[in-house]
Amino acid sequence: MLTQIRRGNGQCDQVINEEVQKFSRLDKCIGTRRDGTPYGLDPAFLPTSAEYDGKLAPEAFYVAGERVQVNFTRQTADGERVTTQEATNPIGFFPHQYDSLTHADKESGLIWERDRDAFKQYFDERVTATRARSMLNYLNDGRWIDDETTNVEVELVTFNANLNRFTYVQFKFEWQAGGSIHWDYKLQAIAMDIYDVDWGTA
Repeated sequence: MLTQIRRGNGQCDQVINEEVQKFSRLDKCIGTRRDGTPYGLDPAFLPTSAEYDGKLAPEAFYVAGERVQVNFTRQTADGERVTTQEATNPIGFFPHQYDSLTHADKESGLIWERDRDAFKQYFDERVTATRARSMLNYLNDGRWIDDETTNVEVELVTFNANLNRFTYVQFKFEWQAGGSIHWDYKLQAIAMDIYDVDWGTA
């Protein structure tokens, strides 16, 4: 399972010198609050993606609120400029609290508060290699990791039948304000049948 925490852009309060301010956008520094706003694009609707399927219609799978809203300005025959807002490409990633079947937040009992605004991606170990590659393409082409990503956690469970052990594996990656990425890992082995007489110990 992959879990991502995002933080929206904030003001660059550290830059005080007006001359230095001219070199950068001052609204693109890492913010302090977690951001659960849906983001990214569904690659199945992007012609540049290997996952693209030109036969799919966005409105068949996504309601207007689940698609990127774009302002289009057109000139009418009599010269008047008219701006309309239209739903275009479907958004690719939604937070844990969102239910894509009801197109609204889940019931409170179905939300794990710690991960309310986290973005989760599940990889089932039973999928084929081809399907797993397709899932990775979806994340890559949909831009799952972008400039608002601050934490990514990778968790998996393995089983060693020779030793009758499950192992929980966790990798954590944290993006720092200076541009570096700190990482850490944890391994926890769990013995099964610890009271089995064949082991000789309890």
